[in-house]
Amino acid sequence: MASRKVSINFAVPDEHPSREYHTFATVVATGKPLKIAPQPVQLVDLRARIGKVDFEEEGFAWLKTYLKAKRVGSWNHDIRRRIPEDSPEFPKEFDLTKLQPATVAHVDLSQKDSLLKVLKVFGLSMEEASGRRLAVVNVWRPLIGPVVDSPLAVCDAKTASQEDIHLTTDFYGEGSFITFAERQKWYYVKDQMPDEVLLFRCFDSTIGPGQSGVTPHSALMDRERMGTEKYECRQSIEVRCAVEY
Repeated sequence: MASRKVSINFAVPDEHPSREYHTFATVVATGKPLKIAPQPVQLVDLRARIGKVDFEEEGFAWLKTYLKAKRVGSWNHDIRRRIPEDSPEFPKEFDLTKLQPATVAHVDLSQKDSLLKVLKVFGLSMEEASGRRLAVVNVWRPLIGPVVDSPLAVCDAKTASQEDIHLTTDFYGEGSFITFAERQKWYYVKDQMPDEVLLFRCFDSTIGPGQSGVTPHSALMDRERMGTEKYECRQSIEVRCAVEY
């Protein structure tokens, strides 16, 4: 399978020599801003695995592989546009009307906040939810293509461990950022087009983090291709969906 070495930003501990902070998020365990550092990652082109990816096992899939769910609803969507004169990694300001690609490895919501979102979408009480399989799935696609400058990378959920996932708080509520481990396997779709949609799981009430229940993901700045190819800045939309199986 085609693969290449790229750089993705990850959370790092306070003692790490990095001087870069992702001030959007606060680490719950320390109460301090999230410290980040770039890490080289071997990135595999997902196109080579079309028809071979198992959503239940790896936590992500093509939309062409449909979910066998009882019902699906959504509660929000975000549109992201890369601003050439600003840095997605360290934007000048956080503005919900000018969201850029999220360039630090993360999971959208904490397990607690995910469950609360699903209960609200379906109008369920905690008691009514007991024994049901509930999930959050992010539906992601470009608005223009091909995506060259800032593609989305997803981690094979089986290769991420609970110890990689660090609870944070931010504007949206509780989320999680990811520390790097050599065991992790990362994928992307080279030159992804608007009619090519990725699904990836952010929560599953029957599968815990580190057991393919959540899919770490991140945009990456592909400076190698940006320096040698013509492209339009990434524009994308993501819809967070509640799922009941």
